[in-house]
Amino acid sequence: MYVSWARLVPMLAALVALAGCDPGVDCDERPETAARHRRGAQVARDLNERDYDRGYEDGLNLTWADGEQNGYQSAYDAAYAAAFDAAYLDAFEIARGDGHAAGQADDQACLAGERDGEDAGDAEGFDGGYSSGAGDGAIDGYEAGYEEGWLACNASGFAPKPAPQGADDPPTEEELRTCYSRGFEGVRDESAVVRGFDAGAADNPDYQAGLHSGRERGRQDGAADGDVDGWNQGSLDGFDAGYADGADDAYGACFDIAYGTAYDGAFGAGYDAGYADAFDAKYQAGYADAIADCS
Repeated sequence: MYVSWARLVPMLAALVALAGCDPGVDCDERPETAARHRRGAQVARDLNERDYDRGYEDGLNLTWADGEQNGYQSAYDAAYAAAFDAAYLDAFEIARGDGHAAGQADDQACLAGERDGEDAGDAEGFDGGYSSGAGDGAIDGYEAGYEEGWLACNASGFAPKPAPQGADDPPTEEELRTCYSRGFEGVRDESAVVRGFDAGAADNPDYQAGLHSGRERGRQDGAADGDVDGWNQGSLDGFDAGYADGADDAYGACFDIAYGTAYDGAFGAGYDAGYADAFDAKYQAGYADAIADCS
């Protein structure tokens, strides 16, 4: 029965995938596995040769117009990219300076910084003052409560509480498949078609003439278009980047000034509130400890 190579290749690929690669199989140890290994390698060589010949023929069939188009596009892309990058960098640096100056002069950025700085300073100033006041209030409150409790204990006649103490078998089908896979994978060249195509194109004089002609025009057009597009895009991106940096500077400067003023103003109120809350809580604890220490 005839089986075409187009149908055989997927079948072989499936067989190879199924076989896997068992490192414990020595394909040279027995004649059956060695034969399978050689068979896999030969099938791969046949496929490589057929693929190469097919690619080579396709390369020889290319026309002058094919070469002109391919040469133009490849040269255009390379020249465009190089010109774009060079122009982009130059324009970006120039525009970034203009954008930074504009951003620093943005009144809205400063107003936003002042608003946020005042809110943050007021909240954090109160929290910082409360924490500091609570620390002092806890110490003072406990001492006052303990002293008051001790006096109350003595006045009621309680005595002080004492202080606390301190191979010969034939190969299996899986082994045969593994050896076939090793032979096939070790020789198979998936790039054979491409290599053949490139060789055929290189040996095709009409295609090469068109390729050369297209490259000359492609380089010129690509460089011109890339320079214009790169400059325009670099100018836009550079100004935007500079503006953002400048606006951030304005925001930060205004934020810092407003934050410091608001923080200082809120700290005192926070301190008083924290002191009062902690004093009351620790006063009760100190009083209770003093009574407990009496007996």
